Amino acid sequence: MKKKIVSMLMCLAMTVGVLSGCGNASEPAESTAGSATVGSVTTNSSETTGDNKLTMFLDDAATQSNFQDYLDAAERLGHLPMFMLALTVGLRQGELIALKWNDLNVKSRTLTISEQRSVERRELIEYGSETRTITLASEVVDLLIMEHTKHPNSPLMFMHPATQKPYSPQMVRRMHNEIIKEAGLDHIRFTDLRHTCAVLSLRNGMETKELARMLGHYRPSITRQNYEPYLPHKVQKDEDIPNEATQGELQQAANILDNLLKF
Repeated sequence: MKKKIVSMLMCLAMTVGVLSGCGNASEPAESTAGSATVGSVTTNSSETTGDNKLTMFLDDAATQSNFQDYLDAAERLGHLPMFMLALTVGLRQGELIALKWNDLNVKSRTLTISEQRSVERRELIEYGSETRTITLASEVVDLLIMEHTKHPNSPLMFMHPATQKPYSPQMVRRMHNEIIKEAGLDHIRFTDLRHTCAVLSLRNGMETKELARMLGHYRPSITRQNYEPYLPHKVQKDEDIPNEATQGELQQAANILDNLLKF
């Protein structure tokens, strides 16, 4: 199934989409020393590392091979469902560890992501009701169903097997680093899974507005700023504000104003 998923990842925009919702405007930075730059994206201040660049997960020449190595390693270590989900829909680390099983609709293949839920001191905290909903590939849904069989009575999507509590961010980073080491890949950050998802989506034709909703960016301008070098075509700067008036509408307004001035 992993080979099929690798092909799916290479055509990401064909299998992943956004149904509704909006998200936060900023990206939490994950600082990790010694990251190897495989590619780079200019970022805003909230996603900035020391050199104002973000490392990309994979380069073009080795994309499919590296994907396969990463997924094989994740499967050997028992982490495939969590990191497949992160890689295919670009979830933030905090969103990933805060997922519940009832966020997943198996029949419609949709995942509802809470914008205002977090893990604090290994407990889920709800502080609002804003959500966004994304579609999942059937292969990813199958993996999540398999994960559910490990702890069917838990409300959590991903649960630490020993404590039966949510994973902490530090644990997820440790698991990710174990996968990288097992796969024999250069060190990358967990957040680079998200950037890889975003770039592949753009390269396969996903619109900036749709990608912004999928990633949980409040405005498409944030998405454009982060991934501008990878946009397939020039995007209108005022994409996230109402369209400008047409020439006919401007002429109509001018005529009304002219009539008013006659009185």
